[in-house]
Amino acid sequence: MRVVTGKNVEEVQGDALAALADGYPATLVDLGCGDGSFPYRAARSHPRLFCIGIDANAEAMSGYARRAGRKPSRGGVANLAFVAAGMEDLPEELGGRASLITVNFPWSGLLAAVVQGDRVFSDALAFLAGTDCDLQVLINADAEVDGLSPFTLVMIEDALRPALAAAAFKLGLVDWLPEEARVHSQWGGRLMEGSERRVIRLRAQRGAVEPTLSLVLDDAVGLGGPTPG
Repeated sequence: MRVVTGKNVEEVQGDALAALADGYPATLVDLGCGDGSFPYRAARSHPRLFCIGIDANAEAMSGYARRAGRKPSRGGVANLAFVAAGMEDLPEELGGRASLITVNFPWSGLLAAVVQGDRVFSDALAFLAGTDCDLQVLINADAEVDGLSPFTLVMIEDALRPALAAAAFKLGLVDWLPEEARVHSQWGGRLMEGSERRVIRLRAQRGAVEPTLSLVLDDAVGLGGPTPG
């Protein structure tokens, strides 16, 4: 497994990461995490949650990986790992680990796979998700994929309902993200700040996730009340 530790990418035995994650009651996986700002902030806000950022671009994650490795007094966090991997070649040790899965403002190939409900996306969800898992996807409605833009709620629901069902997820919510929402992602914040861009928020669930744990996903977009540490 290729783990990003700042400027370096190290080959780490999967069981080492598994042992670390097993020390926490729940695991959040951010698929296509980009620079890693969202899983980093989630790890700092929820110290009892183990967070894993996954992206094919190891260099993009290096800044937050380096920050995570600092002393706690300087912003370091122990409950976070960055894994360099594509959606098609996820390390086998991550299988069934996720209690929460987030996909925040996907772009390029990941965006195409999401909005078209591709098999590769549903396979990734099915692989990562634990028996009980909550999913949140945030999509820039004005992004463009193969001439499909802007995206509509009906379009996203029709494309993703069967893909989610194939991964044993039940679609719960497809709606516009409220204007008052504040996304805990550097890229998402830049995308929304001072613009009229619309964001589609999708929620789906597999099994029965603890309600207090699901509140972490509301907190990720600045909605809802206090969330568990």
